Amino acid sequence: MPARTTKAQHPKTHSTSYSVQVRSHTGSVREHNEDAASTVLDWRTRLQVDEPLLQRWGHLFAVADGMGGHAAGEVASRVAIDTLFRNYYGVEAEQAEGDIETRLRQAIGAANEAVIQQARTVIPFAGMGTTLVAAVLHGDDLTIANVGDSRAYLFRNGQIEQITRDHSWVAEQVAAGVLAAEEAARHPYRNVITRSLGPDRDSAPDTFREQVRPGDILLLCSDGLSNIVSEKELAQFLSSYPLDEAANIILEWTLERGAPDNVTFVLVEVLKGNAPPTRRGWLWPAPVLAVVLVLLFLFRDPLWALMQKLGSDFFGLAAAPRQETRSPLPASLHLPDAQVPVAVPLVVGEIELSAAAGNDRAGPAERFGDAEAGLKGLPRPERYVYYVSGPLDLVRPEDDAVHLAVVHRSPATDSRHRYSARLPGLDLQHIDLARGEIVRLVGRPISTEPPADEISLEPLLLTNEQGRMLWVAGGELDAWLDATGRVWVYTVYGPGGSEGLGISAPPPLDGHRIALWGRWQREGHKVVFQPLDPAAYEYEDGVYRLPDN
Repeated sequence: MPARTTKAQHPKTHSTSYSVQVRSHTGSVREHNEDAASTVLDWRTRLQVDEPLLQRWGHLFAVADGMGGHAAGEVASRVAIDTLFRNYYGVEAEQAEGDIETRLRQAIGAANEAVIQQARTVIPFAGMGTTLVAAVLHGDDLTIANVGDSRAYLFRNGQIEQITRDHSWVAEQVAAGVLAAEEAARHPYRNVITRSLGPDRDSAPDTFREQVRPGDILLLCSDGLSNIVSEKELAQFLSSYPLDEAANIILEWTLERGAPDNVTFVLVEVLKGNAPPTRRGWLWPAPVLAVVLVLLFLFRDPLWALMQKLGSDFFGLAAAPRQETRSPLPASLHLPDAQVPVAVPLVVGEIELSAAAGNDRAGPAERFGDAEAGLKGLPRPERYVYYVSGPLDLVRPEDDAVHLAVVHRSPATDSRHRYSARLPGLDLQHIDLARGEIVRLVGRPISTEPPADEISLEPLLLTNEQGRMLWVAGGELDAWLDATGRVWVYTVYGPGGSEGLGISAPPPLDGHRIALWGRWQREGHKVVFQPLDPAAYEYEDGVYRLPDN
C-alpha cells in the first residue's frame, strides 16, 4: 500500500499558525495498515469547523494503532479516530462548557465507547482495540493525551523529548527499576500494552500540557516508527531538513530498516504568527524600488554582459543532472550550527621536536621520513595524515565510488569548510550513511596549498562516530594498520578533532590546530588512535610545538 501523504502549509487562525505533514504506510511485512491518523484539516468541511470553533477549541491531531487480527485492528483505529474528531468538534461544541483537556478526555471516552460497541456488534471484531495519542494546539498552548504506546514528542532547538509515557509492560518495569531501557527495547514482552481503547481494557488517558514556541515541532507516532528510529536520529532529521523533506526521509529511513510494523506519524511545526500589515507598513517599498531602478539603469551594460555570459544558468534553468541515492535526500544540506564542529581548516606545517618527545624512541629520521632530518622539519607525505570528525554534508554515489564530505565551521568568519573524499568500493547498500550522520575521516590532503572552503583528501580510513570501521583503503584493515605504522596526525583540539581521538583539550583552545604523533590500532570492533607523545603539538606562527616550549 502506498504511503498516505497529507501536506497543508501554513493553516492559521488569529492566534495559531502551523505547517503539518502526515505519513502512513503499511510497512514491509504486514498485509493491512491497522494504523490511522487525522488532523483538523481533514474535518473542516465535513464537520463545518469554522474559525469561531477553532478559536474556542483549537486544532486537533491524532494517531491510532489498532490491534485484533484480520481487519479488526484497522476498524478499531478508524472508529476511534472518526469518533474522536466528531465528538470534539461535534454539533454541541459551540455551546459546550469546560476546558480543552476536559473536552479531549470526553472525546476519547466517546471513542472508547464506539470501539466497544463495534466489537460487541460484529463477532469477528470481538477482541479488537487500539492505542490513541491526540494533541490540541491552541495558540501557544499544547494539550496532549495518550492511551497505549503511541507517542508524542516535542522537538525544540535541536533536541527532542518524549512527552507521553508508554502504557506498556516494559515501560512499567523500567519505571520501577526492574529493567534497563536497553533491556526493554529487546524484551519479548515489549509489545504488551497495559492500556488501550476497547472492551475489557483500561482506557484512562494520561494528559500533558506544554507551552510551544515558533520553530517547535510536535511529533505523534505509532510504535512502528518509535521502535525503529531513535530519538537521536529523529532530532537529526528534524534539525537538518524542512518539514516535508524530514517527513519523507523519516518514512524512507524506517522502510529501509525493514519496517516490520505499520508506520504512521503526524508532524506539526509551529510557525511565527503574521499580523496583518498596517498602511504604514506598505510605504517603504516605494523609495527602495526607485533606488533599485536607478541602479539597474546605471549598471545596465555590465549586467547585460553578465547575463549573456551565464546564459540560462543566470535564471537557474540549466541545473546539472542530479545524482540519485537510495533515499530521497538532497546532495547537500545546511546543517544546524549546533551540530557542526567549530574549527579552523587544517594545514601541513613544520614540527619542532624537543627533549620531552620520543616516548617510543623514534628519532627525527623516522618521524620526518628523512635520514638527515634535525629537530625541526616538515614530515614527508607518507608520514602524516589529516583527521576530522563531523556531520556528513554530502553523500553522492559516483560510478563505483562514493563522494562524501565532512563539514566544519570556521570560528573567525563563521563560514563553513568541507573535507571531501572519493571512496572507491564503498557500498551504500550494506553501509547506512545519512547526511547529518557523524563520521570520522582519515586522509592525506591532495594539495598543501593554503586551505580553501573545500579541502580534498585522499581517503585512508572512514569510521562511524563510535569508531567502527566503515571503509579502509585497500579493503583490509590489518594490512592498512601495518602499512601506516606511526604517523603525524594533523587535527584540531576539541569536537571535530582530538575529542574523537580520546584526547581532551584546554577549553580556550577548542578548534585550534594541533599535531599528534602516534598510531592507529584495532580494539575489538573499533579502530582507535594511540598517542605516543605526552602532549599535543600546538600550532603557532606556522610551526607545531609542544606547549612547554
